Parts: sequence; C-alpha cells; structure tokens
Amino acid sequence: MRKAENFVVVKDYTAEGESAGFSVSVGDIVEAIEFAADNSKALVRKVDGKQGWLPMSILMQTALSEDTSTGQHKPEDSRFRREAVVKELVETEEEFGRDLQLVVERYLKPLDNPSVPRAVRDNKDIIFTNLKQIAEFHNTVLIEGVKYYADQPRMLGKTFLRLERDFDKHVAYCRDEPVAQDFLQSNNQVREYFEVR
Repeated sequence: MRKAENFVVVKDYTAEGESAGFSVSVGDIVEAIEFAADNSKALVRKVDGKQGWLPMSILMQTALSEDTSTGQHKPEDSRFRREAVVKELVETEEEFGRDLQLVVERYLKPLDNPSVPRAVRDNKDIIFTNLKQIAEFHNTVLIEGVKYYADQPRMLGKTFLRLERDFDKHVAYCRDEPVAQDFLQSNNQVREYFEVR
C-alpha cells in the first residue's frame, strides 16, 4: 500500500452519483489516502475533511511541507505555493514577451531599410515566419489575460483555454522553422548579413 500523498487538481471534476466521488475544482489540494489496485483512482481527502474517490487523470502530484510538530499539512503552504507559481508565470511571460519584442526590434524591423540586401529583404517572411504576430500575441493578449487572473489562480487555466486557437501561431512557427534554417544555411549572402549583426 502506498503512503498518503498530496495532489493538486488539474481539471474540474463533477461527481455524477454517489459512487462517482465528489466534485473538485482546478487548484484544489487533496491528500490521497488510498489508491485503487490499478491506480486509476484514489480515495482523497480535502482540507475541509470531505473525502471520496477521484480519477488519477485529474490529479498531479505536489509536495506540500508538513508542520513538523503535528505532522499535518498547513493550508497556507498550498496558498503560498500557488501564489509563487502564479507570480513566476507572470514574470516569465513578461520576460518572454520582452525577448520576443527585442528580436522584432533588432532584427526584423531593420529589414525594411533599403540599405539591407535585397535577398534578405525579399525573404524576411521565410526567415522570421510569423514571429512578429507571436510577439504581439504575447505582449498584448496573453500577458493581459494572465495578469487579469493572477489573483484568481483557479481561473488562470481558462485564459489559456480561451486563447487555445491563438497558440496555432506557435505551431506554424515551429512547422516553418526548419525551412528558415535551411534557407539561412544555403544562402551565403543572407547568412553573412545576420552573422555580422
């Protein structure tokens, strides 16, 4: 038998009937006190004492500190961890947006200058694909959604779900990136232009 472990709920779950367990929301912290023989579900207990069976597919293992004097988990630990994760997410997204914008400002925008070799100017869409649109998305849409729900971590996932189609920009970039790399390797004039920048 496995020892009790802590999990965070990663997907809302609504119980249907008494044998289905109980309802939980994204971000809830639960303690697994028993596991099914096939590890498909766990008997869990919430901080408020409610307990029931939940599918393992909606749970992600987490490490919560224990109060060494009582051996109990402190609810403020999970709140602190959640706040730290959200803060790191906001900071990382801001930094990523700045880095993308730097690439746009330093490398992409100067390509419109007539002094740039024609081979470079005419092929900027091959070289940078849709990087400008990705930078705009991160610096305007995504960061605002993340900041908006920073005080409501349970709602944060909905920002990403609502913007799901916008992430297709990243898929297109990754799909086209090998073509850009091949182009840079095969065209000496273009490669030399970027090597001196």
